[in-house]
Amino acid sequence: YMSYLNENTRVIVNRFRLAPPTVMSGKEPYPDITSILREKTANVHLVDGSALAAELGNPRGVNVVLLGMLSTFLDPPESLWIETIGDMLPARIREANIEAFKRGVGETYENIKQTISGVGDMLSRRQSSEQMGGPIMMAEVTGKVAEMGIEPLLRWIAFISANIGFLNL
Repeated sequence: YMSYLNENTRVIVNRFRLAPPTVMSGKEPYPDITSILREKTANVHLVDGSALAAELGNPRGVNVVLLGMLSTFLDPPESLWIETIGDMLPARIREANIEAFKRGVGETYENIKQTISGVGDMLSRRQSSEQMGGPIMMAEVTGKVAEMGIEPLLRWIAFISANIGFLNL
């Protein structure tokens, strides 16, 4: 599908990694899909869809979490999305999927809220603008976060991705 991407394309990626046999056997490294996608568009949004769905007790609801994130970039209001999910799904899985959808929406808004709050803190001088940095500072912070483990690193990457997406709006 890479041929369909351009600089205006928005891509939402679940962070879950499913290693192909060549990676599991050590013959090849796991592909860095994010950098490959960013060669075509800067609008790449990473979401911990599998983890969020699992937290809700519905690991199979990952696509609905991703749909929730997608919905924040499209015109129909959230209520219409929820109504449609409710109409299309059987009663036994309806509520779990609506909750997964809302979690995806919330993940997007939480990232944007943190960005706005940080900018506001710098403008009101509650935080130093020296905290804002370029590529070297980003690399240093990313290295420190990576030392904390894979989960903090993935959350950091998602935070950066959402902020870049927000700034591109």
